[in-house]
Amino acid sequence: MIHNNQLREHVFSPSQEEVLSILLPWQKEYWKAVKLKKEELKQEILFLENQRSDHTVAIRELKKTRRKLTDAAINSLKNDLKEYLFFEQKKRCYYCEGEFYKNRTGVGKPTIDHIANKAIYPHFLYISRNLVLACSECNGFTKKGTKNVIVSGCTKTNYYDLNSDDFTFVHPYLDKKEEHMDYDEENNVWFTVNHSEKGRKSIEIFQLNEPYYVIGRYKKDNESLNEDDENMIETITNYTE
Repeated sequence: MIHNNQLREHVFSPSQEEVLSILLPWQKEYWKAVKLKKEELKQEILFLENQRSDHTVAIRELKKTRRKLTDAAINSLKNDLKEYLFFEQKKRCYYCEGEFYKNRTGVGKPTIDHIANKAIYPHFLYISRNLVLACSECNGFTKKGTKNVIVSGCTKTNYYDLNSDDFTFVHPYLDKKEEHMDYDEENNVWFTVNHSEKGRKSIEIFQLNEPYYVIGRYKKDNESLNEDDENMIETITNYTE
């Protein structure tokens, strides 16, 4: 059994401190500017509301502009963070370790994954330790999507009080991936380390050993397929079913 140590060294999640270094300066400067602009708009809205004439349309447009400023701030943050994580993770998805592509020939486009579901835990939305870059497939609804990966019964409200045991799968920052799961390069499949339940859950959530992905990894590593290769693909299919 061959361990893909080279891949292990090249695919990683950046430290939460580094992610935080991207978030904090941006938040301070950008939100300061947005706050000033929104305050100006607020004063304009109050002025119009105090006038006797009908300024309903103008007020509605000004309120819409305030919302757009907030949206612009969030989009700017997402783009900056996505670019940073893209290169820190060596252009690979943290979960499946596949390369990001801008078209449908690869594992999918890079997306920011909120590790703890943002719909369930909105207060964790921009916590640095809760953000990692994942491909659109792994982050899609058929895989991780909106799944709740925090253990049932956990009542902690501060993200930094959470630890590895509070998550059902391998956490990008709180766990060392190689202690829970690893890659068998010879058979192109993932396996658990020391019967790790978190490793098993990660392999299950992201369907890492489904024949489609196993064969895809094999073809990528062996671009020119011959008859022996086709036989190997059949073996892989049988191995993973």
